[in-house]
Amino acid sequence: MKTYNNVRAETGNIIVKQGDKFDLAMDIYQVSDSGVETAKNLTDKTVRMEVRATKTGAVVLTLASPTTITISGDDSNRITFNTIITLDEGEYYYDIQIDEDSYTIRQGMLIVKVQITDD
Repeated sequence: MKTYNNVRAETGNIIVKQGDKFDLAMDIYQVSDSGVETAKNLTDKTVRMEVRATKTGAVVLTLASPTTITISGDDSNRITFNTIITLDEGEYYYDIQIDEDSYTIRQGMLIVKVQITDD
């Protein structure tokens, strides 16, 4: 479980295996000007992850709530990705945003490693 502060976009890489289930979960929090951390309620929000081969290139993968991203938790602040990664091996750029707030929660590299075995 990872926790992110939505005052500014966090940066971090995500490593996945090609063809494997991507089931990362994150709890989203916001911090007030006085430093108090509270759960960011995502009820009725659309959370979207866009993946690109280059920073300014076309989107090659989009994940979004409620289909491939689930919003849950007691405070409706947990997002869980639930999909199979079908991208080719390589390094991609991603960002995760809350559409209604026009706010980026997290960004970085999505690194897809080659699948060694065929299950």
